[in-house]
Amino acid sequence: KVEAAPEECGPVVLVPAQAGATWVIVQEYVRAKRDALLKCASDYGVVLFRGGFDVRSAEEWQSIMSALGVKPMEYVGGAAVRKLVVGRDDFDPRNLQVVTTNESPPSEPIPFHHELAQTPTFPDHIGFF
Repeated sequence: KVEAAPEECGPVVLVPAQAGATWVIVQEYVRAKRDALLKCASDYGVVLFRGGFDVRSAEEWQSIMSALGVKPMEYVGGAAVRKLVVGRDDFDPRNLQVVTTNESPPSEPIPFHHELAQTPTFPDHIGFF
């Protein structure tokens, strides 16, 4: 169900109709609502799945993002130090990779940025787990 609909800017906030929605339920939902979710992401900049979703691992998240149909992209040229969590080191465009956000030490500042904006190839969508 939609908890908060944006007026002029996002985010669109989704909460489960009942607590404990498993990753399989979320996967089925995003597969069924793919076009609407991607349109909301495009129109409002973000779709936020908030509380009550029982998604416990990067593998489950990868499965949900695959069901959404986002295009896999190799992480090349970014400034952040990242670690591969799910996927293959030798990029396979048929499978999504899940990487950590940033492995830099806490003493290093992270300036405001747009994900991979400095590279000639940037992602159409990104998902944070």
